[in-house]
Amino acid sequence: MTFPVAADEARRLAALEALGDLGGEAAAHLAAIARTAASLFDAPIAVVPLVERTQLRPLAACGADAHPIPREGAFCAHTIQSDNPLVIEDTLCDPDFADSPLVTGPAGIRFYAGAPLIVAPGLRVGTLCVMDTRPRSFTPAQENQLRDLAGIVVGQLRLQEANIRQQQEIAAREASEARYRALADALPQLIWIFSIETGENAYVNQQFERFYGSIGPSRAERLARNHPEDAERMDRAWRTAIRTRSPYQIEGRLRRHDGAYRWHRLVMIPIRQRGEMVAMLGTALDIDDIVTARRKLAETGKLLQLAQDSAGAGTWDLDLASSRITWSAESAKLHGIDAPSGYVLGTEEWLAMIDRADGAAALAAAAAAAEQHTSFAVEFRIPTPDGVRWILGTGRALYDADGTPQRVIGLNIDVTARKAAEDALLRAKAAAEAAQRDAERASAAKSDFLATMSHEIRTPLNGVLGYAELLVDELEPGTVARLHAERIRGAGSSLLTVVNDVLDFSKIEAGQVELAAEPFGLGAVTDEAVAIMRAAAEQKGLCLAVETGPGLPERVVGDPDRLRQVLLNLLNNAVKFTASGSVTLSVARLDGPADAAHLRFAVRDTGIGIPAEKHAHLFRRFSQMDGTIQREYGGTGLGLAISKQLVELMGGAIGLESAVGEGSTFWFRLPLPVAGSAETEEAPVQQAGPARPRHLLLVEDVALNRELALAVLRDAGHRVDAVESGPEAIAAVQAGCYDLVLMDVQMPGMDGLAATRAIRALAHPSARVPIVAMTANVLPQQVASFREAGMDDHIGKPFKRAALYAIIDRWAPQDLPPRAVTGTLDLNTYREVAAVLGPERMRQLLATLAKEITERFGAEDAPPGPEQLAHDAHAMISASGVLGFTAFARLCREVEQACETRQGYAPALARLHAMRSAVLAEIAQLRAA
Repeated sequence: MTFPVAADEARRLAALEALGDLGGEAAAHLAAIARTAASLFDAPIAVVPLVERTQLRPLAACGADAHPIPREGAFCAHTIQSDNPLVIEDTLCDPDFADSPLVTGPAGIRFYAGAPLIVAPGLRVGTLCVMDTRPRSFTPAQENQLRDLAGIVVGQLRLQEANIRQQQEIAAREASEARYRALADALPQLIWIFSIETGENAYVNQQFERFYGSIGPSRAERLARNHPEDAERMDRAWRTAIRTRSPYQIEGRLRRHDGAYRWHRLVMIPIRQRGEMVAMLGTALDIDDIVTARRKLAETGKLLQLAQDSAGAGTWDLDLASSRITWSAESAKLHGIDAPSGYVLGTEEWLAMIDRADGAAALAAAAAAAEQHTSFAVEFRIPTPDGVRWILGTGRALYDADGTPQRVIGLNIDVTARKAAEDALLRAKAAAEAAQRDAERASAAKSDFLATMSHEIRTPLNGVLGYAELLVDELEPGTVARLHAERIRGAGSSLLTVVNDVLDFSKIEAGQVELAAEPFGLGAVTDEAVAIMRAAAEQKGLCLAVETGPGLPERVVGDPDRLRQVLLNLLNNAVKFTASGSVTLSVARLDGPADAAHLRFAVRDTGIGIPAEKHAHLFRRFSQMDGTIQREYGGTGLGLAISKQLVELMGGAIGLESAVGEGSTFWFRLPLPVAGSAETEEAPVQQAGPARPRHLLLVEDVALNRELALAVLRDAGHRVDAVESGPEAIAAVQAGCYDLVLMDVQMPGMDGLAATRAIRALAHPSARVPIVAMTANVLPQQVASFREAGMDDHIGKPFKRAALYAIIDRWAPQDLPPRAVTGTLDLNTYREVAAVLGPERMRQLLATLAKEITERFGAEDAPPGPEQLAHDAHAMISASGVLGFTAFARLCREVEQACETRQGYAPALARLHAMRSAVLAEIAQLRAA
């Protein structure tokens, strides 16, 4: 059995779709009508169905289930073919419906009466029908009643349609208003709308709020922002506009939120409703720069005339048709001619007065400028009895209506003094450049000397200190051999201090000292400095004490290493120059704000003291009180100079108080911000030894250094392979799998830098193995060259075991847990969206995205056709990209383009399926977080 279809079925279905969702209050009204029909006609079943494309969808039902049923075989499919009710008093006797499933099936319908729902002429979208399981008659009066009830249903449908249309209009109006507001907010003008009756603002744009700041809505508050000198004129224009009901514009100064007045061009436009002016739209464009420029232009004209008069500049006018030049009196004077009323001459006469080559160049420049419609400036020489006068000639062409140049006018200015100054400046610059080259050569020579000294001293010193430390660890305490080893270690450390002082000062002079800004415990740094010096003080029988004042912060922000270095320099000097008594380190807080600690550190001793006339020299490099001090106590004379430089780099000041025989107090002040609560977490304590054994490659050509490093590294439990040259290092990296490479720099043949570059250029997984320079070359420019070659870090020779272990643990791969996410997410984008929408809304959007991605693109073994695939990809570009899955969005765009151009899209689709799994896994983790 089939069902009839009207000729205008498409139009009927469109009208049906326009009704929208008929739930809620509309459904309740329709249910009441269905119950009324069942009661009125004493029928057990009453239904209000809509006849859709293939099924009947009940909007309300009384005595029956409100489930959709197929359109085929339904009575209502026939009812909507006519404007009249359809009545079947006994369905078994009607050949059109006797075989219908509604008759022969469980429903057992034997009686049907239905009236069409006519929403427009010829448009019947459904029915109101009553049914019974037994045959019955239906009178014409009842048909009319049924038709009337159907009309009530139609009225309800039209009301619903009107509600939908109204909602759509409201949404469109709100969208339009939003667009206009966005446009107004994007404009540079101030824009506001205010009531004519009250003067209060109904709307202001963002630029208005940015300009005025906090300002009320009343007109009085806006008027108070007008400049007093403009207020009356602006108010008069306002009153005229109100009287004439017309727009107007005016220029005036408005006071900005910071108190500055700026010129604006105000335009006021009436807003009318039903012919009456009810409000005004105001705009104000900032023209302050234009007004200022206009005034400056007028002032410049006056100044130009004044400058021309005071500078002795003369005018000239060249007539191109006659080649005649007209000079002012001053121009004639510059050429050696006394003509109070001016002077006229031909170009050839002028050329004869000046240097011939300069004249030809001047005429060529004037001709080129006239052709190109630009101004020009030329310099030329006029021979005089005293030598040469230099003239600067400037000018531009004047044109007729056709653009043909007619005249060239300009100024002549005497620039002889300037040319003499320029010549002197060039000579001085040449001399300065020669001096700079000499200074650079001297600086380079000094750097080469320091580099050579550093390498030549540090290399053997590395062996001395390294083996001395191993001997101290191996020998029994108290033995003569242990004492000798300790003295060797102490002497080597003293020599290393001298080398380090020289290199530290070189870094400071080169401006290559970088200060850290990290939270640290103030007490920990001072205690550590005192602990380091305590043994030296006790050996001399000195009392080493610490005094702390009230109000000291527990933690501050700064460079703890540099602070410790200054404290150690001062404490070391105090212990060195004090034979008996005490050395005291004091720390006190000076007056200042609560969030910034201004601290005073002082080291006080009972030593030999310093004469007052020597105080000013102590903080200079290589400076000591006299030669006997150096011979008796040793040192380089750089410690205090380095301390002064470091304290000043940290924003502080340093000084001393001392007298001969009364001891000395060296002090310095530092501003150190107090560490906030977020910066007070203690870092985990690092162990002195390595975190776990590593597989290391040692590259060292000197046998002594190689054996020492092997002993230290293997003593820590590391597995170490050693090679002696750059080529051997490259081969070892390719053949083995190392956690870290310790690379010497200066080696014969291929040095460490060349070997590192070669390793980084390998097409091999080990090309990115961490490489640490292990070298005596530690000057700033040398360290920079290590980085440029591809090295990750460096450790200087001689090295300390703890420092070597620390740098290995820093750069060797760690046993890290797997990443929590797969890496398909742009976290910055995701966090920005999450900050706006909130976590709950983000989880909902992620769930929706996961569902969409799962349902689209088909299975890997059964993909959809190119049209559907392009549609799916296009839909996911924006949906995935806006949440931060930018890589997936780019791949969707690639698939879409491949499908649209009918190029091979299978490879891109395969990658998309693979990435889809990763994205879904990442979404699951984000939702669970």
